Amino acid sequence: MKIIGIDMGKANLKAFDGVREFTCASTFAEGVDKLESGYQVLHNGKKYLIGDTTLNYDLEITKEKAQHRMMMYLAIFNLVSNGEHVGVVTSCPVDIFLNKQSKNSYRRFLQEDDKVTLTVGNKTKTFYIDALTVVAEGSGYLFQNPEQCADEMIGLIDIGGSTTNYILANDLNVVRGQSFCEADGMHYLRVKIRDVLKKNGVVVGENEVKYLLKDMGAHKYIINGVINTYLDGIKKHLIARNWSENTKLVFVGGGSLELKRQIEEKFPHSTISSDALFDNCYGNHRIGVLIWEKSRE
Repeated sequence: MKIIGIDMGKANLKAFDGVREFTCASTFAEGVDKLESGYQVLHNGKKYLIGDTTLNYDLEITKEKAQHRMMMYLAIFNLVSNGEHVGVVTSCPVDIFLNKQSKNSYRRFLQEDDKVTLTVGNKTKTFYIDALTVVAEGSGYLFQNPEQCADEMIGLIDIGGSTTNYILANDLNVVRGQSFCEADGMHYLRVKIRDVLKKNGVVVGENEVKYLLKDMGAHKYIINGVINTYLDGIKKHLIARNWSENTKLVFVGGGSLELKRQIEEKFPHSTISSDALFDNCYGNHRIGVLIWEKSRE
């Protein structure tokens, strides 16, 4: 059984099988033909387009949608041979993870079909999902870096596309009551920047904002002001949940890379993971190895 770690973020779909990686944009449409970019997917007589960056991103927090199951299938398809059996570890917002009923519902939703036949482009494969486990978004870092996190209190801040997950971990275990999720990921921040720029007479679209984050130019003062307010909000969340000032903070997720300079200024004693974009799927793969390879010994 091949073990695959998958991170179905709202910005990017990422997967890792221990050797190879797969990633594409987390965009999805049903019944739409591929033009130039993305993956044309056929499943059970229905046609989907995944990963075309001209499509809109889904900003809703819930992941119990057909598009997430189809993105998981696409990730598996790109990492398996025809007829292969897989074990999957994927992520969900920490609030869902901490609710046993919600977590099990999401797991059952994703594993609705054990046998999957998928056509991507002109290739068709059948694969079997023998096992599936759901973990908290952001927790992949713990198992990707166990030597740094074991016997420690670690605070993980995973800035994603639509959410920010806050995980307080004690010796690799998620602490209930102090771990939580907020609907204020990078899409939220970009909209804030767009709106503030508009109030100052500068009209830009949300998609343009991501380029302004790289090169702010004449708008540097305005944009940095919005980002500072956003990061102050993160500090307030930590105080509200009684995170100690001595907690070792680690920032993960694609948003942490986009805001690297500002995070280092606002949180000078924190760490920004060097694998921030892939920590979840790398760590999820390692969790699968710990669960299923040990069980076969």
